[in-house]
Amino acid sequence: MILYPEDAPETVAHFEDLVKRGYYDGREVTRVIPGFVVQQTDRTGGSTDDTATVALEAGKNSSFSAGALGIARGADPHSGGPEFFIMDFAYSALYGN
Repeated sequence: MILYPEDAPETVAHFEDLVKRGYYDGREVTRVIPGFVVQQTDRTGGSTDDTATVALEAGKNSSFSAGALGIARGADPHSGGPEFFIMDFAYSALYGN
């Protein structure tokens, strides 16, 4: 993975901390939507045992092309948690989000 801390410093630090703590060890990719995303989710319904969150840092020029990595979040822009996704295909509706 290539991370861009200059564009999203808190998001990258959050993701790196989870990796260093072994948070993802033994977890599986549980959601695959062909033509959209491959996503690591904690549990059915989105519950998690790690409640730390990060605020949205994506600028208006941020894009989600195929292969892009992102932190999953709910409707609240400050709800980015431990779940992440990898884009299967470019999706402009996520640009800036």
